[in-house]
Amino acid sequence: MKKLLLLVVTLAAAAEIVSAQQVSVEHSQSRVIEPKQMVFIIPLTAEISPTAKRQEFSFVFDIKEDYGITSMGQLTFKHLDELKKRALYLACKETDTDLIVAATFNVKGSDKSRDNKVKVELRGYPAVYTNWKTMDISSGQGYDWVPSVYPEIFRGEDDESTTAVEVVKK
Repeated sequence: MKKLLLLVVTLAAAAEIVSAQQVSVEHSQSRVIEPKQMVFIIPLTAEISPTAKRQEFSFVFDIKEDYGITSMGQLTFKHLDELKKRALYLACKETDTDLIVAATFNVKGSDKSRDNKVKVELRGYPAVYTNWKTMDISSGQGYDWVPSVYPEIFRGEDDESTTAVEVVKK
């Protein structure tokens, strides 16, 4: 019995030594240098020409149909931003213009009416872009303005988790 136990232990040790010798590991590392690739295009500039005096617009949206929202308390800032963008688009379409300058908004809705409607009131100056041209660097303007117009900033706010009602109540 002792011989059998000694034989088993010896075979197990031999198997361990053989299997340990068959393992190989290789690890290589080099400096990782990834160039930052960016494309710069000569910017187009345009003038903005208002086409009319300040106008007022009013649009009604069904938030249940559009977003599946059944209560005003479920509206997030992301939803409000989307509603304002839709109102801007419809106002531009209605006036056949490119933009609404100095737009101000008033968004109204109430759970009391139970119709899931939100009214977006918009005031501003309809305008069109005119006199398109590529920017001329030789004019001395340069590209110094680019970082202020296109900042690489992350807001860091979670627009989807904070409802508009929660902020208004604070």
